[in-house]
Amino acid sequence: MIEDSETYLGRTLSFGDAVRFLETVCQPGVCPICNAKSWQIPMQSAESPVSLVQSGLTFHSVPELELKMFCNKCGFLRSHSLSFIFNWLDQNPADGDGSNE
Repeated sequence: MIEDSETYLGRTLSFGDAVRFLETVCQPGVCPICNAKSWQIPMQSAESPVSLVQSGLTFHSVPELELKMFCNKCGFLRSHSLSFIFNWLDQNPADGDGSNE
């Protein structure tokens, strides 16, 4: 089994890009359990890429990784496919604000 990773096909997901995807695509971002709008993305440090976990699925023979986050109020855990996030980021590049570093 592949352990948790920060790299997917040679790419890493920055916190800024993760937030940009979530704020644009996943609004309003309300927890389906408690209706809170406060989510935490686990990271090793503020400078590190977002931590990713293996989903147990494969996509074109490549293990699929996912971005996981949890509700700060009730602990509900949600996940997003990393390949889907990278596809969206590729189609919606950052506008030079530094969030795509």
